[in-house]
Amino acid sequence: MKNFHVWTLAFLISLSLLGPQAFGQSYQNRQIIQAFKYFKTSSYQKALDALSKARGNQKVMGTRYYLEGIILNRLQRYDQALVSFENALRAKNNSPDLYYEFAQALYANSELVKARIAFKKSADNNYKKGSSLYYVAHISQLLEEHKVARDTYIRLIKEVSGDEDKKLQQIARFQLSESFLALAENRDDAARLVDKYVIPSLNKAYDTLPKAPLAKDIEKRKKEIEKQYGLDPNLMKNGRTLSKQRLSLRIQHEFRYDSNITLATDIPTAAILSRDTFIHESNFNMQYLMQAAGRFTFTPFFRARNTYHTDRESPTVFQNDTYNLTAGSRNTYEHTLFGKQANMLFDIDYVYIGRNTQQTKDRPYFSRATTITLGERFRWFSFGPTTIKYQYKDYEASTNALFNKTNSFSIDQIKSTASGNLFIFLLRADLIDQYNNPSASQDMYMFRTDYLIPEIFPTYTLNLAMSVSFLDLVGTAKTTRGLEKTFTPSVLLKKKINKSMSASLGYDYTRNVSDDKANFDYKKHIVRFGLSASY
Repeated sequence: MKNFHVWTLAFLISLSLLGPQAFGQSYQNRQIIQAFKYFKTSSYQKALDALSKARGNQKVMGTRYYLEGIILNRLQRYDQALVSFENALRAKNNSPDLYYEFAQALYANSELVKARIAFKKSADNNYKKGSSLYYVAHISQLLEEHKVARDTYIRLIKEVSGDEDKKLQQIARFQLSESFLALAENRDDAARLVDKYVIPSLNKAYDTLPKAPLAKDIEKRKKEIEKQYGLDPNLMKNGRTLSKQRLSLRIQHEFRYDSNITLATDIPTAAILSRDTFIHESNFNMQYLMQAAGRFTFTPFFRARNTYHTDRESPTVFQNDTYNLTAGSRNTYEHTLFGKQANMLFDIDYVYIGRNTQQTKDRPYFSRATTITLGERFRWFSFGPTTIKYQYKDYEASTNALFNKTNSFSIDQIKSTASGNLFIFLLRADLIDQYNNPSASQDMYMFRTDYLIPEIFPTYTLNLAMSVSFLDLVGTAKTTRGLEKTFTPSVLLKKKINKSMSASLGYDYTRNVSDDKANFDYKKHIVRFGLSASY
């Protein structure tokens, strides 16, 4: 580009020197030619010395002053350059870049009004039109003449096109948004105007070259403005920031070995089958996050799960084959409590279960349930959030004796450590009323602790867990089985493969202690391997 400018300058000088006495005049003013040679080699002072000796008619002198101004600009001697450019204009020099170079000197000398006039003439002469218009608009911003700046940026965007000018268009759109903002910020309806003009302009600026370095600054500025005017769709009134990704999909498949499979039920009671088996379990999860008024979030979701046992010779094993279809919505009201972020929770879901209870290798309707959850998530402790929940489940099954209503109460606490690891403590009580078969009613109390190490190694997450539960039965069952206790330590190692995929390897040990040694007192091992993909 520099060589192009130099040779263009040479061509212009040659044209300036040509006239009716072209050869003689050029010869007489060989000082200008010599000055140009010095200019090409960046010997600026020698070039100026040669030019000072140049004499001739108006055209020759115009060329001398023009080249003199160019050299003085390069030397950043802008006040002297101004004198030379003014002399060149008086001598009616018609070099295309004269007004642009003159404007640069005026701008560097802080003569903004005159610089803007010169840049406008440069644009009208179609010399570096994009850059010239940008300077006109930018100077107007400095002079706080935002309407002029706005109109000039719009003209630049309309009249300058081509891939090589995309960077300039991006800058222009970015600055146009600032002009819109300056015009809007003192209005009573500023937020509406910012939403209507400023944000769309920033979006267009970003989309012009989304991978350019400036795109990051545009995105940062957009967030600042949205926060200032309460327009950030991801920022709630209580300061909670929502994920930009509204739609989430997750597909998971787990292959596990169970050393002592138990009868599949939807309540804590589970009798042992004294069989081992391999199990395939596939899960599909989809959800979409929405918000309203910066106070409410709604996350409708759909889940599907399919469980298949590889032992096809033992009916008591493959009768546990199950599929679940669940739909619902998790909802929050965003507010503050104790001066900190808090969320009131309201969830509802419906699950349909098909199970091979008839041992026919089909999975007809087995049960369905509707669950309503109310809760509150808040920060009482500085080290992590606390969540309290009440849950009501209405369960219906293909067999009337299994109908039940469950009232559940839970509290969980997250505690972060100085190293960035997490403790998660959960205390839960499930009070199950099998109203068509009261003698089968039961209460379960469970305490669980998880210790999560987010990065035990790069891309590896380790989760250590221990749960203890107590099953309190009624009537004959209590006499036969006593107060059952279950101890379940587990470990899960996850490896992040890439942005979307992960793999996991886990182990669970279960020890159930019961007075009914034949049917309910058991221990088991589960080894699991899983792959998941999230989008």
